Amino acid sequence: QTVDIHGTAEVTFHDNTTVTGQTIDVAGAFVTIGAGTSLLTDGRGYAATAGPGAGNSSITAAGGGGGHGGSGGNGGSGSAGGTFYDSALLPDDFGSGGGNGRRTEGGAGGGRILITSTGTVSLDGTLSAGGLSAASDPNGGTGGGGAGGTIRITTNTFSGSGLLKTNGGNGGADYTNAGNEEGRGGGGAGGRIVVRAKDHSLFTSKTDVQAELGATGAGVGPAGGAGGRGTVAFITLDPSADMTVDDTTADDLELEIYRSWRWEPSGEPYNYQKVTIHPDTIVVAGSDANLTTSELIMTDATWDMTIDSTNGGAASGNVNLTVEHATITNSTIDVGNSHDWNVNATHSYTQTGGTLNAQTVDIHGTAEVTFHDNTTVTGQTID
Repeated sequence: QTVDIHGTAEVTFHDNTTVTGQTIDVAGAFVTIGAGTSLLTDGRGYAATAGPGAGNSSITAAGGGGGHGGSGGNGGSGSAGGTFYDSALLPDDFGSGGGNGRRTEGGAGGGRILITSTGTVSLDGTLSAGGLSAASDPNGGTGGGGAGGTIRITTNTFSGSGLLKTNGGNGGADYTNAGNEEGRGGGGAGGRIVVRAKDHSLFTSKTDVQAELGATGAGVGPAGGAGGRGTVAFITLDPSADMTVDDTTADDLELEIYRSWRWEPSGEPYNYQKVTIHPDTIVVAGSDANLTTSELIMTDATWDMTIDSTNGGAASGNVNLTVEHATITNSTIDVGNSHDWNVNATHSYTQTGGTLNAQTVDIHGTAEVTFHDNTTVTGQTID
């Protein structure tokens, strides 16, 4: 159930070792996870219908997917998916289970993997805390997929080229026309991944990190919805941070965001030296987004304050940004037609290509403000 390895030792897993459990908690002076080695908590989190973001069940149709880093997908002709929960900066919970359908149970959520080191964590293997897919049935009425769990790493240096993943499970499929097509289960949401290190530049697989959504069940009959992506962050810590403490954000200096992100009230204040939103990342609303940073870089990404998960779910909120330098390139920003994009910039604000929409676009301060290369800005008031 729990693999708990603690102390000041050098901890090494190699030569195709496989470690499984509900919680894998490792702490050491150095932690090495070699190529071919897997630490797995897939499907070991909350069971079907359990957890803070459990998918809803149906006695006549399909179950909803479990939530965690995003919302679970709705079941076909059936129940709603579960909601998101837990912290994006300090995640610690399991993924929730999918809801049961009329004919099959939901998938279980992913467990958690926690690694802490005062030296180096070297990852060339795989860490996975995925949700499970629900079983299929020829009549539909299948369960929802389980949500991905948690991976949290706190270390002085993070290196390697391994794989981190907390993917959601798929909803149950209906592959045949058996006469009672009662709906396919909703997909489970992706989980939570965060790496907190003084130096993570030596980890070369950041763009391969997965907190992907589970799909609705395949086949025929009424389709459900996909789950939402989970959240992924690489955080640079202050050089003076105490690496024996892994439950505070007080030493956070820089934030790199991949795949999906939500500005959740529990994470405030969001105050960084640098924030980077990487390509193909979708930023959604938790409430108002209040961000202070010396530098903001956003490239080929989406910031949508009208939804609270990448699979939808109505949301709203203002963006209040205090920044020295902002560079936004080929990105889509939508705050909606009733909320505002408020920026206080002191050195430079440059938007190249893409679109920006809000009720009020308010960019003030002492910065040089530049829009160029086919940028489109829309709003009721542009100030």
